Parts: sequence; structure tokens; C-alpha cells
Amino acid sequence: MGKQIAIIGLGLMGGSLAKALQSKWDVTITGVDQDQTTIETAMAERTIQYGLNHLETLSWEVFDLIIFCTPIEITLQWMERIDGKVKDTATVIDIGSTKGQVMQLAAKVNYDFIGGHPMVGSEKSGYIHSKGHLFENAYFILTPLEQSKEEKITLLYEMIDAIGAMPITMDAEQHDLFTAVISHVPHIIASALVHMIKEFDHKEVLIKLAAGGFKDITRIASSSPHLWQHISLSNKEKIDLVLKQLLTTIDEYKQRLREENNDYLFTYFSKAKEMRDQIVDTVNTDIPKQYALIVDIEDRPGMIAKISTLLYEHQINIKNIGIIHNREFENGCLKIILENRLDQVSAYQVLQKHEYLVFK
Repeated sequence: MGKQIAIIGLGLMGGSLAKALQSKWDVTITGVDQDQTTIETAMAERTIQYGLNHLETLSWEVFDLIIFCTPIEITLQWMERIDGKVKDTATVIDIGSTKGQVMQLAAKVNYDFIGGHPMVGSEKSGYIHSKGHLFENAYFILTPLEQSKEEKITLLYEMIDAIGAMPITMDAEQHDLFTAVISHVPHIIASALVHMIKEFDHKEVLIKLAAGGFKDITRIASSSPHLWQHISLSNKEKIDLVLKQLLTTIDEYKQRLREENNDYLFTYFSKAKEMRDQIVDTVNTDIPKQYALIVDIEDRPGMIAKISTLLYEHQINIKNIGIIHNREFENGCLKIILENRLDQVSAYQVLQKHEYLVFK
């Protein structure tokens, strides 16, 4: 008999997870979402077997796996309310971007809760944009407690494997520090750089000139303000820690710049380049991003070869091509680097003509 699964929240992430599990696992899925149209659409597409608008009417005790795909404040609220209502053999997981608060509460409840964070996403939201292959080849972080049962972790590894993702296990404190360093603070910096423009005269001219590299490095500032408001508050301690370290580094640079310390300045940029070059990425992003395309494809044998051949047939030169594994707040999963702007435009048109979902 298949697993009984409840997915709370059928937006981009919850809807995609439901579609992936429905096609890859033997499951019966109950979806919960406030939007009745979402429920009706998901049922019509057979993504879910049952649908509800209110958690109050959910029979928690029947589920083997309960997945919260909701904002952290909703997840925290219901983690407490379902205590004593889920069966002993059930596993509960969330997929939020921060883990500290949920895992502190997880240590207090009387059921098995394991934190989760799939490193995928998009600037688009809602069930309408969900897709069953969203998680393929992406990292999926788990943050179990010390007392988490091995069979529950194994179950989640099986789920992650079924949806085509790659599991990584760490504790909640590590997770929140790491995501503060590689994701949260970079978003804050990108937003700060954009805010900086308004502090200077002739900002209209600055905005026009910012269409190149500046727009590139601040691209992530276009993410959802609502999402980043909640991420900032839920990970404030780690973000504060990382910002302090960043400001120390910047203050030292400012001081050495005033002193015209040539040796320091060279070493500063040299060490940064050396470390940056060590960052492993499937695709070499040193090539200017404005000549890149992101293609939303399913992970099937021959897909990269198919796209490469298609572009070759149109005499479009590919500089590099590969799968993006950490693509939180990125569209698609295949990155193509082209030679120049003309090739980028041509490749975009060719791929669209052949009905690929492609993003610049």
C-alpha cells in the first residue's frame, strides 16, 4: 500500500513536490491550500487525490509523511498545534530557507520532525508555475536532530532520491550560518548596492550605466521582498554575525586604501581571485553572465546532447554548458554560456521556437 502524504501549501514548491512525488512514488497525496482554484486545478491534474482549504479539518493521524511548504510563521504555529495528533510512525518535515527556529521547536514536540531545505526556486510563485522536475539535480539539505530516528532519515533520503535531488545532512546552526554566508548576506549586499544609487546625484544617468556589470551582481535584489523580510527575521543572529565580519573586512580595506598600501590592495584582490577560482561550478561563470541562458528541462538521458545539437545545427557556438545544482531563486536547471550577445539572442529564439522554456 502506498504512502499517505499531506502537503501543506501548494505554491511553487509544494505544487512541484506533489507533482514529483505523484509521478515517482506510490503515494496518495492530500493537498492543503487556502486558494480553492489551486485545489481544484491540482485535483483536476491528478497531482493530489484530496484537497482541503483549512488545516483545522485535516485528519493528521492518517499520514505517514507531512510536509510543510508554508512561510515559517505558519509552520511554527502548526508544529505546536499538531503535537499529539500525528501517529507515532509519521515523519514531519518543512522546506523553509532557515532552520534555527523550526529545529528549536522540533526538539520540544512529541513527534519526529526533520528540517528540510531544497536549494531550488524561482522569482515566479504559485501552483501555476509548479513543475515535477523542479528538484532534479538540486541539493536538498536535511537538518535532523541528534535523536532523529535513522529510519525516518532514510525515508527522506528515499523521497529526495525519488524526486531526483541530492541529499546533504547538517545541523541547523551550520545550515543557517552557511546560508547566511552564501545566500542571505549576498542578497542584503545586492539590495544595499541598489539603494546606494539614490544617494548620488544624477541617479538617472547611473541607472542607465548600471545595465552592465552592476545589474549582473545585483540581479538577486529582484527577489520577493516578502520572502526576504521573513528570511531576514528568522535568521537574524547568523546574518548579524556575517555582516559584522563583512564590515570588519570592508573597514580594513578602507583604512589600507587611505594609506595607499599597494601591497595590501594587490593581496586583497589576489586572494579573492584565488578563492573565487576555487569555487566549484558545473559552468564557468567567469564568462559574462549577459551571454548566458537558463533552460528549464527535465533530467532525461540525452537532453544536453539534444540541445547542443540543435544549437550546433543553427551554427551557434556554445562556450560551456552544464547543470546547476544550487539554484535557489534561479529558473531552470541547465545553464548555457554563449560566445557573444548575437549568439545569445539567436539561441534564445531557436530554443523558444522548439518550445523549450528558456530564460535570459
